Amino acid sequence: MVPLFEMIKEYLDEMINTAIEEKFQSLSPHKVAPPKEKEIMSRKEVKELLQISYPTLNTWTKQGKIKAYKQGGKVYFKRSEIINSLEAKNFSKYKNYES
Repeated sequence: MVPLFEMIKEYLDEMINTAIEEKFQSLSPHKVAPPKEKEIMSRKEVKELLQISYPTLNTWTKQGKIKAYKQGGKVYFKRSEIINSLEAKNFSKYKNYES
């Protein structure tokens, strides 16, 4: 005959394990979306991303190396266009220099 204490312990162990499994399933990675990078970026964000100064950013914008958008007196950039510009164009002052 199994003592009552052991029956209660087995029942509680099963209940705890079931509760833990249900909690882990509710925290599934499918339900938690990773943070997305912003598509629209400010001048400051682009400057920090590219590790350049504001004058360089202005020069590249005027030269057409990077496309800028104006809205309400502010300048914005699209992240995808920044990345595409970097991949497609050479931004180096030195023509024969490759990084």
